[in-house]
Amino acid sequence: MPQSIVSRRDALRLLSAMGVAGAAPRVFAGDDVPRKVVFDNEYVRVVEHVGHPHMGACGIGLHSHPPHLTIAMSDVKERFTLPGKDPFVATNKKGDASWDDGGAHVVENVGDRDSKLYFVETKLAPPPDREATANNPGGKIVFENDNVRVIEHLGRPRMGVCGTGLHSHPPHLTIAITDVKARVTLPGKEPFLAANAAGDAFWDPGGPHVVENVGRRDSRIYIVEIKRA
Repeated sequence: MPQSIVSRRDALRLLSAMGVAGAAPRVFAGDDVPRKVVFDNEYVRVVEHVGHPHMGACGIGLHSHPPHLTIAMSDVKERFTLPGKDPFVATNKKGDASWDDGGAHVVENVGDRDSKLYFVETKLAPPPDREATANNPGGKIVFENDNVRVIEHLGRPRMGVCGTGLHSHPPHLTIAITDVKARVTLPGKEPFLAANAAGDAFWDPGGPHVVENVGRRDSRIYIVEIKRA
């Protein structure tokens, strides 16, 4: 059967155009994919999907998910099969982000290595932080829609991890794309060291801070701002 290769983002746009994206999410009947909740609070839930080669990338057989932001935590090559349609192949590089409105599909990992995806499901938009500043050189918006804004921050050793000098952000989810070792300084407090492994996810309620990369390698983090549930 002929196949085309597209990006995962284009694949999700195709789902929406076909009218599949509006389908009601259904419960998994079973799962060949190791998946776990890596973070959960009142605002957001982060679900990790690890797909072995030639197995489901995000579930077994025909299934669907709630609307969510997808972040590729590894390079990913997947075969999508939609009801009544020819299969097609979608690829993503580590760090690619896209939105999925949900809908029935079969997704197989057709790469030669395990794939890892983070599904970020929004629950509630947090209150805005009026003290948040725009003092964030180096930050780059890698994805934005009506629901979320995803900002990538690259920090060189001895430089800021998520901005320069004293600054703050709106309340947000932080996802470490690489290992990060940082010195954190809060106003009126003694500095302390914080370490995160690649894949760690945590909630930051906002507030002024200075965060310096004290590791030996560049750091890479994603800040995910929730605009609406």
